[in-house]
Amino acid sequence: MNATRDDLERRVREALEHEARRVEPREGLAEIRARTTVSSAGRRRRRRTSSRRWWAAAGAAALATAATILAVMTIGGEGPRVTPGPPDPADPRPTEAVGTVPAEIYYLDATPETKGEAGSEGPDLPRLYRETHLVPDLEEGPAHAAAQELLTAAPEDPDYTNPWLELDAEVNSVDVTDDVITVDLTAAPDPGRDQSPVVSQLEWTVRRAAGAKADVVVQVDGEPRFEEVDPPDPLADLAAIWINKPAQDDAVSSPVTFRGMAAVYEGTVVLELRREGRVIDTWPTTARVGFEWSPWSETRRLDPGNYTLTAFAEDTALGGRRDIDTKDFTVE
Repeated sequence: MNATRDDLERRVREALEHEARRVEPREGLAEIRARTTVSSAGRRRRRRTSSRRWWAAAGAAALATAATILAVMTIGGEGPRVTPGPPDPADPRPTEAVGTVPAEIYYLDATPETKGEAGSEGPDLPRLYRETHLVPDLEEGPAHAAAQELLTAAPEDPDYTNPWLELDAEVNSVDVTDDVITVDLTAAPDPGRDQSPVVSQLEWTVRRAAGAKADVVVQVDGEPRFEEVDPPDPLADLAAIWINKPAQDDAVSSPVTFRGMAAVYEGTVVLELRREGRVIDTWPTTARVGFEWSPWSETRRLDPGNYTLTAFAEDTALGGRRDIDTKDFTVE
């Protein structure tokens, strides 16, 4: 955006003052003149009512003008990027350090449900969870920095895993166009094995960083290894329940807001709260849309201490819990 914060605040103040001067209390004057025969107490009461209407009208007009200014300034700046997945208002952002930018890094479930387990009907392929990491603000671009972070950084949550660490790979280049994101690495998984979850890690990471729904081509030293041409599918690739806030090992203050994303039957997510290992509360919450990737949110007042929040879906047909995510945090 071209305007500074101070300039924006000045222009909004000027708009408020300008609109307040323009609005005339016509309704109040007419009402007063028409009721000259009423008691002085009644006149005072009606004056107060009319005055409130006048200020409400002035405020509404001024706010509308201010909103127009903000909209024009926003349109004049850089437009929103196209993202390959659904919007996630629950995404926490770490405090940025100088020379760094936040990046969404995708990891796999370390203990996925397997066929035959109570509460599990799905395949034994692990699905994706996301963490927000600070990465260097590289000249090569955010997709390059995010890809390098995925290849070299362990997840902060001990329930997640990162098979890319075993490959000791590095990023040669990441080329982003409107149609294709080409990621060239020094090493990649063996295409002869079912490596779709591992490749999905890289695809989601670079697509989100690049802000594009483009196809992803993975190369090893210039030779094609994988190609993903299907659009990103949250229901197929992502774990069915995420806890986004608090993040793992966060220190927070009360009241604590729990936020996440889910794609489960009827949108029902069960939350379990433990303190020092003891269950102190269990209650259901509901995602915005049932069986579509959508946000959920809950707020609780908590005493200081160490807690664990578990989010899961109950399988009433087979019994047990499934699609489990947990976060440890501290209330200060």
